[in-house]
Amino acid sequence: ICASGVHLATTPLDVVKTKVQIYPDRYPKVLPSFQSVWKEEGPSAFFTGWLPTISGHFVAGGVLYATTEVIRRSLTEAAGVNAVSLEVPIILAAASIASATAAVLYCPFDAVRIRSVAQPGYGSNAIETVTRMVKEDGVGILTDAIPVFVAKQVPYAAVKFTIFDLTTEKLYQIYPLAQEDLKLSL
Repeated sequence: ICASGVHLATTPLDVVKTKVQIYPDRYPKVLPSFQSVWKEEGPSAFFTGWLPTISGHFVAGGVLYATTEVIRRSLTEAAGVNAVSLEVPIILAAASIASATAAVLYCPFDAVRIRSVAQPGYGSNAIETVTRMVKEDGVGILTDAIPVFVAKQVPYAAVKFTIFDLTTEKLYQIYPLAQEDLKLSL
């Protein structure tokens, strides 16, 4: 839910970024592009592709966080007494596997988002857009960017989860009461 909310809020940035990348002659710089989109297409244009954005991040975010935790706990249990010395490799492995899975799941949603922004009249909604994309270009059009998503997301998630876990551990060492009190922990 948090991943969806954050990405929904930043949809205008994605819309402008996509327009700058696809139409560099029309949108040569980011800040003036916000003004151009507002004037030419209206404020609603900033949320073009919101449905695939929110849906994709809901699915991918859920898979990423849940799968990382399940894999991490399974590997920790399998490592037994060696788990403490293998903490970083366990986190890295869990986050890498989970983020690769989430990237594969998110890729089709982003393909629909990009098509919606690049060709605003392509479909009247996300379902129509994805249906037309598959009909005209085949299902591969939804998955072509998977290698790029995996290459981008795996290192990011591995570092993110590792830093979070190690920082949390250090903070618990400094403030041991935080482990006992949820409010203090937060």
